[in-house]
Amino acid sequence: MILDKALPLYLDDNHPMIALTLKQRHSLLEYRHKIDSQEYRLIPNLCLCGNRNEQKDIVLSEKDRYGLSMTFKICTDCGLIRTDPILDEQSLLDFYQYLYTNIYRNIGYEEFFKKQYTRGQKFYKLLKQLDIVDKVNTIVEVGCGMGGILQVFRETKIETIGYDYGIEYLKYGREKGLNLVYGGFNEVQNNKYDLIILSHILEHASDPLKMIQDSVLKIKKGQYILIEIPSILNQETQKVFHHYFQQAHTFHFYKDYLIDLFDTLKLKIIYCNEESVFILQKQSQSMDNKISAIKRDITTNEIEILIKKLQFAKKLSHELYLKRCLVHEN
Repeated sequence: MILDKALPLYLDDNHPMIALTLKQRHSLLEYRHKIDSQEYRLIPNLCLCGNRNEQKDIVLSEKDRYGLSMTFKICTDCGLIRTDPILDEQSLLDFYQYLYTNIYRNIGYEEFFKKQYTRGQKFYKLLKQLDIVDKVNTIVEVGCGMGGILQVFRETKIETIGYDYGIEYLKYGREKGLNLVYGGFNEVQNNKYDLIILSHILEHASDPLKMIQDSVLKIKKGQYILIEIPSILNQETQKVFHHYFQQAHTFHFYKDYLIDLFDTLKLKIIYCNEESVFILQKQSQSMDNKISAIKRDITTNEIEILIKKLQFAKKLSHELYLKRCLVHEN
């Protein structure tokens, strides 16, 4: 076990690390009430490597950015960071239907759609550079929100469909002519699509291994998966590191971990970057067998280096925050 007096990075003091709107405060109070009354049930979130020994976990933070009492851990067997415990499936569905938008989206619908659209433009440009766009006639996005990403591809006459549980988001996107459906992976047909997009969705999954393996089933042989996640080691993340830990994220990935994960699942990595955008290709052997655990050879020294990077990120984000406060005061 690695012991460090500087850990956890953030103590459970009930104080948010970001400014909150009145709507966010009300929704967070409702969330806390549902937890305290056990209307929302918490369940263990076990590491993907199969580690069941709590002594091999190191607590990185005792709260999330909203000040909610949460435990974020790193597994010293594999280096994966996770939230533990997490909401059970039914509680999670209720959370995404009724509380998620009010807590996480403090911008207007049109602005959020534009942000999604801008991300879609970046994806389209990347796929064009990789000579993949011309091989794509059908796209499905799971966790599509308002469908802003899909709108970019729809404008190029590619057939698109999106799935999400956000009722108001779906309504907004449908009003723009997008084909959006309430639901998730269970509603997506197998072996039908040329590209599946998972943008900022994998980190929300209670079973990311199943999500990726389900994604492989949905696309045709030789076709593609686009995955984007908010890497905990991304340089931009480090600048606002106090924003990073959040209740809705069950796992906290980074590039090196994901490379090992996708290699284990026999997915060909066509492209990846430091921001953890991956383009993956389905191989004939990608579904040879179901993988139930991701084993990684990682040393104590590598874990210590990873923790030091997170400590540096905390220090950097705090210094940048103080500088912004000084600028604002002047």
